[in-house]
Amino acid sequence: MSVFMIGETIEDAVRREVAEETGVKVGRVMYHSNQTWPRPSTLMIGCIGFAMSEQIILDDELEDAKWFSRQEMLHNITGHRGHFMIPTKQAIAHQLIKAFLGMSSSL
Repeated sequence: MSVFMIGETIEDAVRREVAEETGVKVGRVMYHSNQTWPRPSTLMIGCIGFAMSEQIILDDELEDAKWFSRQEMLHNITGHRGHFMIPTKQAIAHQLIKAFLGMSSSL
C-alpha cells in the first residue's frame, strides 16, 4: 500500500512509487483525477507521468509491468481483443488511458 512521506508532494510520491515498484524514473507529473477507494479514509489519485527511463525492474509489490504503444492502447480501448484488458469505464485507470490517448505524441 502506498503511503505519502511527511512533506511529500503528490508529484514526488508518484516519482518515488513508480521508481520503487518498476525502477522507471519519472520526470514531469501531472495530476489527472481521483476516485474513492474501498478502504476507509483512503483516496486513489490518478496522475500522468513522463518516463525518463525505459528499463523495468519489478519489486515484490507488482506481478508484472509492461510498456504498450499508443497504437496497442487505441486498439484495445476501441473494443478489439489485444494483449491486455482495458479496465471498465468507471475505473480511474480507464480514464487515464483515455487521457493518454488524447495527448499530443510530441510532448
